[in-house]
Amino acid sequence: MKRILYLSRGGTIGGSQRQLYYVVRNLNHGYEPIVVCRSDGQFFGRLRDCGIATSVFPLRPWRKFPAGLYRYLDAERLVKFARRHKVVLVHSSDLWLSGYLNWVARRLKIPSVLHVRTPIRPEEVRKHHCNGAMSIIAISQRVRRNLISGGINPEKITLI
Repeated sequence: MKRILYLSRGGTIGGSQRQLYYVVRNLNHGYEPIVVCRSDGQFFGRLRDCGIATSVFPLRPWRKFPAGLYRYLDAERLVKFARRHKVVLVHSSDLWLSGYLNWVARRLKIPSVLHVRTPIRPEEVRKHHCNGAMSIIAISQRVRRNLISGGINPEKITLI
């Protein structure tokens, strides 16, 4: 069984949580999702009730001071978790978790997927280090154009 680590905010169920829920509930056979949420809440409970492996990691903001100083501790804890579970791919359903996505993928030398669900300005593409992801999912032509304007190779982007 190949394990995919999904990074999510957790909390209440909004659009991104609902979409991630449908993805992990409908994975093809041979793949097993493991979802790490930044916080407990309705989404975390729904995943657990469905038998999806779920953990809460209070991942501090990647770029904010002084919490950003602790990001490396949080990131290494996440790497150990992913290594222990023999994860073969890491996927972030939240742009704000892209720093953790990139850290885990680089440290474990595994593929990564960043899902960009919100309009993003070209300068934000660089700010969030989106180019560190091996592949990026864009939810609209607008998001795709802005990713390209921010320096992302169009071949990395899948539009859904």
